[in-house]
Amino acid sequence: MSIIDFLRSLSAQKGESNDKVIDLSDSTKYPAKDTNAYEDRDARRWLLNPTFDDLMADLRKSDDQADYYHRDMGYGILRFSNRSYGNKQIFIVNPALKKVYPISEANGKLVGFTSDDIDWDNVNQLEHNGDAKRLVADYGGLSIGDYQDGIARVDWMLYPDGRYFADEDGFGMEDNDEVNVSAYIDTHCRVVVKFQDMEDDEKRRILREEALKTLSKESE
Repeated sequence: MSIIDFLRSLSAQKGESNDKVIDLSDSTKYPAKDTNAYEDRDARRWLLNPTFDDLMADLRKSDDQADYYHRDMGYGILRFSNRSYGNKQIFIVNPALKKVYPISEANGKLVGFTSDDIDWDNVNQLEHNGDAKRLVADYGGLSIGDYQDGIARVDWMLYPDGRYFADEDGFGMEDNDEVNVSAYIDTHCRVVVKFQDMEDDEKRRILREEALKTLSKESE
């Protein structure tokens, strides 16, 4: 099922008539910018603050014209990342609420999270935690998993494996393992378990259960 069909089915499940659905085929409401000029396409991709309408219109574009990569994350949530910035400029969108959640900027600066979303007792013990203190994802951006049971895991690489710094002859390599932290977020992009080291599978399982318990309490 395509993302467009998914959005239509989501609204249909709520008993809404088609004229109330986010109709991506309505070119007057969500115009698809049809141009073959690559310079125009590249200029559009520098757009740093797209609106909900901008992102919905982008869903209708062909791959060679789309300004963003799109992904269905489940639970009616969509993930957009700007093609010109790799995995660094990220937006999460809730079409049912017509809500856009900016997650990170084109330079890797995190705007969807704050220092309060980090477990500093844990992170301060990690080597090479400078990106956490600067709230920036320098190395490859963020990895955000699909939603399951209403939560999704966000993985943030604070520092790469030492081989990252080596040249083709192996010079410059550092003697360190990759440093990652993770958090769990809900469908409103609120952090329910703070960023911390979750490399251990059992710890990750326990923290996921804590996230689900937190959501359950909030829904009571």
